[in-house]
Amino acid sequence: EMKSSDWPDLDLPDAEVLILNFSATSYCLPPFLQSMKNLKVLVVANHGSNRAELDRLSVKSHHRLSRSILSFLS
Repeated sequence: EMKSSDWPDLDLPDAEVLILNFSATSYCLPPFLQSMKNLKVLVVANHGSNRAELDRLSVKSHHRLSRSILSFLS
């Protein structure tokens, strides 16, 4: 399980692409997404063998992403 408080406090305002790989059954997107003003592509990949619950997906809803990719690998 990954919670919001488990993330380090990163400052990545110029990043345009973020790739997140996880294998937990419960996963929370990082709070620092809110400060990534230039983010254009977000890739979230679940490498676990079970389905995962993704929390805080709407955190970027007020920003314009060129592309979001959710990958579910078995």
